[in-house]
Amino acid sequence: MKILVVDDDPAICNMLRILLSAKGHEVDTYLDPTATPIMKDWKCNCPDGPHCADAMLVDYFMPNMNGLEFLKLLEERGCGTVKGNKAIITAYGTNELRQELDQLGVKYFKKPFRLPEISKWLEDCSTRVAQAGEVLS
Repeated sequence: MKILVVDDDPAICNMLRILLSAKGHEVDTYLDPTATPIMKDWKCNCPDGPHCADAMLVDYFMPNMNGLEFLKLLEERGCGTVKGNKAIITAYGTNELRQELDQLGVKYFKKPFRLPEISKWLEDCSTRVAQAGEVLS
C-alpha cells in the first residue's frame, strides 16, 4: 500500500518510513501538512486520477494546521482514500476530539503508539482497499 505519514517530529517520520517500508509499503513522509503535494498543488486528483495514498497517518499538533484540519480539507476536496483508512496519532486525546474522529471515520492512535496496533490497522486498511477495488471493478 501507499502510505502518507505527516508528523512534525522527524524521528517519528523516519521510524515509520523504515518500519513500514520493511513490511513492503511505499511510504511518503512530510513534516508539515502544507508541504504535501496535495496542499502545494491545491488540487486533488482523486475524483479523476490515482489516490495520493491508500492510508494516512497524521499527527494532530503540527505547524500551519492541525491534523484534523488537514484531513477535513482533504475530505472537502474529494479525497478518495478509502473511508476508515485515515488515522490521527497524538498524545492529545480529549473526549471531544475522539468523538469528532469517530464521526469522521478517522482512527485514533495515542502517542506513544504501539507498532503492532498500527500494523493491525494497516492490515484492515489493505482489506478495505481491496474491497473498494472490487466494488469499482
